[in-house]
Amino acid sequence: MSREDEKQRLDLNDKALDLRMAWYRQLLTLAAGGLTLLVGLNPEIPPIPMARYCLATALVALGLSILFGAAAVYRDVYWQETLVVEYDRELRKAQEKRMPLPARPIFGKPGKLYKWCGHLMVVSLILAVTALVSFSVIVTLDFQLLPPAGQNP
Repeated sequence: MSREDEKQRLDLNDKALDLRMAWYRQLLTLAAGGLTLLVGLNPEIPPIPMARYCLATALVALGLSILFGAAAVYRDVYWQETLVVEYDRELRKAQEKRMPLPARPIFGKPGKLYKWCGHLMVVSLILAVTALVSFSVIVTLDFQLLPPAGQNP
């Protein structure tokens, strides 16, 4: 692999990292905004058990999405820190042996936990949106099926 190929690979890797970080930030913003609005607006909870379950599921899923998202974003910070430590190790080794620095760049691989956190963030955000839509549909259908005030069913 030539130096140009290595440089191109590094550039592509940096671009992919930037895109992934931007996407994670967008999802974190959506989750945090959704949770803030949901808690702040304090929606009226009808006495329908299924609606209550949907709302509770949405709250929990949004919270989990934020936690998983924070871990997924930290993944890339951890990855870069690991690369710096590895590069320092290679640099010391080369200096001790009085050898030139390694010609190839050092590539690291973050742990699987961080990778799964990104996937779990997306899944929990999808679950939260699904639960919120279900809550809205259940509440809307139930209120439309109730008789007007003052009338017996």
